Amino acid sequence: MSDVEKYESIASMMKSRQIVAKYSFEGYNGYTNLINDIGKITGIHYKEELNKILELDYIILNRDRHLGNMGFVYNLKTRKFRVAPIFDNGDSLFSLSDVSQFNYSSDLDAYANARPFMYRHRLQVQLLEKRRFRGKKIDNTLSYIDKLVKIGLDVHRAEFIKQLLIDRINK
Repeated sequence: MSDVEKYESIASMMKSRQIVAKYSFEGYNGYTNLINDIGKITGIHYKEELNKILELDYIILNRDRHLGNMGFVYNLKTRKFRVAPIFDNGDSLFSLSDVSQFNYSSDLDAYANARPFMYRHRLQVQLLEKRRFRGKKIDNTLSYIDKLVKIGLDVHRAEFIKQLLIDRINK
């Protein structure tokens, strides 16, 4: 961001612009209301960007996506918004957990609650009309995980992450 730009989260937009709609854990209504309200405020059709965030969170089981880490960059000179990059994925892929405690299962939603619209990732991703990840190759990502093992990533964790990614993308 330049010195004429500032980050504005959706949560802060709700406060500063007096948006009264409730989005969190409101399912499809929260999802569509957020898209509509964001469009009115920013002039941006936010659906595709929001879908990317929710799909990524489904795949990596991000447990900490909330309206404070989704937002826009506002240009103070032009008074225009642009979508902020996806960030704050730190509580994903069970990064804060000892994965050796899990018996691997393709249904790990029980261990990772979703946000902001539903409590379960599999239910939240059902709000979306399209699934872009189906059939995409992840060979580069899997190779990268293997490289991380060579520099210290625990082998058990690496295998857990690889199996998680393969299963989630194929669903």
